[in-house]
Amino acid sequence: MKHTFLALLSLTLVACGGGTQPQETPEISIEGNTFTVSENSPILQKIVTKQIEKSSFQTEFQTVGNVRAIAGQLAEVAVPFDGRIVSSSVSLGQKVGRGTTLFTFRSTDFLEASKNYFQAKKSYELAQKNLARKKKLLEGGIAAQRDVEEAETEAALAEAEYQQAENSMGIFGVHADKLSMGQALAVTSPIAGEVVRCETTIGQYVKADDEALVTVANLDKVWVVAQLKEHYFGTIEKGDTAEVFCDSQPENAIQGIVHHIGDILDEETRSAEALVECENSERNLKPGMFASIHFQCIPLKAIVIPNTALFQDGDATTVFVAKGNGVFERRIVRTNHTEGSMACIEDGLQEGEEIVVEGGIFLKR
Repeated sequence: MKHTFLALLSLTLVACGGGTQPQETPEISIEGNTFTVSENSPILQKIVTKQIEKSSFQTEFQTVGNVRAIAGQLAEVAVPFDGRIVSSSVSLGQKVGRGTTLFTFRSTDFLEASKNYFQAKKSYELAQKNLARKKKLLEGGIAAQRDVEEAETEAALAEAEYQQAENSMGIFGVHADKLSMGQALAVTSPIAGEVVRCETTIGQYVKADDEALVTVANLDKVWVVAQLKEHYFGTIEKGDTAEVFCDSQPENAIQGIVHHIGDILDEETRSAEALVECENSERNLKPGMFASIHFQCIPLKAIVIPNTALFQDGDATTVFVAKGNGVFERRIVRTNHTEGSMACIEDGLQEGEEIVVEGGIFLKR
């Protein structure tokens, strides 16, 4: 019985930990973001560090886009009223200047607007004559001051109506001083360029909500709209150079300059527009074409480190900064761009600091 009791007591002590051996000292101790490796740990032999220094870094990447006419250099000309085409003055490929007549057409709406203009003009002229007459009568003591004031009010109202009617003619591109009653409306080009589309037929009846009949474009220069992915933001800026390639001449690199970088991100594609302006005197680039854009940014002096030094901790990118005597600090950094096996650091590191470039995986816990 005594031996049984001693055996049970012995088992109880073991179960409670009374027989547990002391644990060995860990090779790495962690306090917050500070990692301390013991002096005799073989881990130290596996860690390679390097002092940070700035070096020349040039970003290069390729993306896709499409060719577009420069804003304000393409005009799609439609009719402002329903009417019938009387004459056509241009043909495809023709060079035109601003104000060149493209076609003329007759419209009852334009006829009515012309009629209102001439009526307003006549009323204004009569009101001015009446005012001058009343003033002369007042000077002769025949008319009263009240009569002159009434004439002034009528003249002011007539002038306002006349100005409104004259402005409506300007909207149609008509010089009111050259307008004659019953004339056809001459539709003119708002820009200088080349006729790239012409769908006019003499006698054709057209409506105000129809598609444009004539398209005029100046394509001496064009924009190539590149889709800039989110992770490339900050890598290019206005004035950087780019090379544009299209399927029609895949070996021909067309030089371009970054004209503008959009500030609005497309939520679906996670990209913004970058406008690359290209000379296009040879007409190799045509609006609507797909293109490949190779960006080569201006070289910068920056902190560049190997990708092997970077670790992803949730949403944060981190490195280990060597503090000496086996002490390492885990620090969050912000990368500007990754090119091949190297990464450009935008924030988080200073020149002269020493970081772990190999073996950091042994510190990561």
